Amino acid sequence: MKTADISWKRNKTPYSKQFNDIYYDTEDGLFESSHVFIKGANIDKKWSKKNAFFIGEIGFGTGLNFLNTWRTWLESKNKPSKIFYIAIEGYPIKKSDFKNCLHNFPILKTLQHKLIESYPKPEEGIHKLFFENGSVVLTLLYGSVLPMLKTMDKKVDAWFLDGFSPEKNKDMWESEVINEIQKLSKFGTSIATYSVASLIRRRLEQAKFKIMKRKGTKHKKFVLNGTFIGTPSQSNLMPWFKLTNSIYKDKPSAVIVGGGIAGTNLAYALKKRSINITLIDQSDSIANLASSSPRAILEPRIIASNSLENKFFGLAWSNAIKLINEIEQKGFNLSKENSASLHVAFNSILSRKYNNLISSKIYPNKFASLVNCVEASKLSGFDIRHNCLHIPDSITLSPKEFCEALVYGIRRIMNTKVKKLIRKNNTWELRNELDETIITADMVFIAMGINSLQIGQTKNLPINAKAGQVTALKSNKTSQMLKTIVSGGCYITPSYKGLHHIGATYDNLYYDADEELNLKVNSEADNKNINNANRILPSLLDCLDKHKPKSWSGIRCTTVDHLPIAGPLPNENKYLSNYKDIKHGRKYVLYPDANYHPGLFILTGLGSRGLLTAPLLSETIVSIAMGENLSIPYEFIPLFHPGRFIIRNLKKQ
Repeated sequence: MKTADISWKRNKTPYSKQFNDIYYDTEDGLFESSHVFIKGANIDKKWSKKNAFFIGEIGFGTGLNFLNTWRTWLESKNKPSKIFYIAIEGYPIKKSDFKNCLHNFPILKTLQHKLIESYPKPEEGIHKLFFENGSVVLTLLYGSVLPMLKTMDKKVDAWFLDGFSPEKNKDMWESEVINEIQKLSKFGTSIATYSVASLIRRRLEQAKFKIMKRKGTKHKKFVLNGTFIGTPSQSNLMPWFKLTNSIYKDKPSAVIVGGGIAGTNLAYALKKRSINITLIDQSDSIANLASSSPRAILEPRIIASNSLENKFFGLAWSNAIKLINEIEQKGFNLSKENSASLHVAFNSILSRKYNNLISSKIYPNKFASLVNCVEASKLSGFDIRHNCLHIPDSITLSPKEFCEALVYGIRRIMNTKVKKLIRKNNTWELRNELDETIITADMVFIAMGINSLQIGQTKNLPINAKAGQVTALKSNKTSQMLKTIVSGGCYITPSYKGLHHIGATYDNLYYDADEELNLKVNSEADNKNINNANRILPSLLDCLDKHKPKSWSGIRCTTVDHLPIAGPLPNENKYLSNYKDIKHGRKYVLYPDANYHPGLFILTGLGSRGLLTAPLLSETIVSIAMGENLSIPYEFIPLFHPGRFIIRNLKKQ
């Protein structure tokens, strides 16, 4: 995205060339921030009565208001345990400039240094930063103001309107923007801005803000502040999808049940917030069951439609890449290899599908493109006889090493089966097969894959077991020339540590929650993998020894709509009672909000895309649990909400 074009004025004050205006007062920007916004929005008095306090800012700019708010919070005696600061910025300042923007304010130097360390790249979307052991959460929304406001799901306690003046930045002050601000306000939400333009005052008053003009600063005679006195608007989410399961506790305890891709990503998201975490798994090591595949492929899921589902997977892809880079920067070895992938159009159906996808222009060419068989052969290093969809940015890595890195330093209880969850004295008791209490916690996150069906609260989830087997064949000097992943009904990886991995089968598997499932590798699945690979890349298979393959098998957990289950766990009996007549078409505003098991969350049904979706979904679930602004646009929630199947069944009855 476009970044801020900055020059420097008197006292090295940053100046925006795009908007022909300074970012803050050249003489005393810190006083201006305190007087106009901190005092104007009555922050000190308002947050003394809150456990968690939400501030929304339009125009993050140099971060001056955020840092000043953070400083005020540190110095305040009567303050909330948590601050959630949500700021929108359409033109992020480059990190190289950002370092120099606040040099005039030595009192903020320490805090600014911490912010600079976490300062995100200028990429459109939602970026979360955590400070003070998770007590100060900054959510940066990079993008145009109106779309970014529409991603927000939390009503705020105070607004800082700190964009450039209306005559220089009209988009920020449009009626549609003020209307969104109204929707995201509670009764009593305060608002502060330096602009006293009559048009702005009139629009705020039309949005039910009681506005007052008060004395300004040395170079600004008057400023505005006000309070929302209207009726808070309803959420755009339907009642059965509303998110009301947050734990507003200073230091809640959390238990994660399951040590695979889902559980370890949840653990990492909680660790960033300095939560007291315990991970429990029935195995003797992390990622020892379905997540123990020898190699995992991470690539974007390509869908030929501009649907919500497609947007979700695109966001999941960028988030997963960001997390992997973050883990590697901490010094962990993930046995990662960068590679392109080629999806072979070996029949007319696939050929039409890929042609339609590219002609739709949903994806830029750098993301996905069509290549003919000659180009595909050159890219892969082997003869390919069909046109291909070329995805240049794919990754292979060790899922076990990835999971171990995510839970580094986290307390674990291994070789332990959780069979029962009991709600007692506002906490959860986790019990084993002998009905003995293993541990208690404020929050529990179920990440058990298909074994989620063993727990009473999740026994009716519509999830299925799929047997997946990966076949590993020894590479040789010739086969090591393969340079890309090749896919089409199966996948074949370039040689890694002397092996090509081919997979994976996707066979239905009968699952009984009361019986131990013992899945073993079998030659039939190996033959299926080899035959599928031979269909798309016979030139490679011809030079490999297909006898005595090294194989791996695991159980994938899938859903009937092929989308994950992620979020707070509905109280099924309450859902069935509250929404039983939904089939009659009553207006949804008449229904009560969703009812959940307090502090109970689930992440399962990831199928074969756990590496792609688990990082974003884990961050989203933990955001819900901690009462934060979401890590995704709230419109995505119905895609993977755990209650969606109950609602669909009620509508069909």
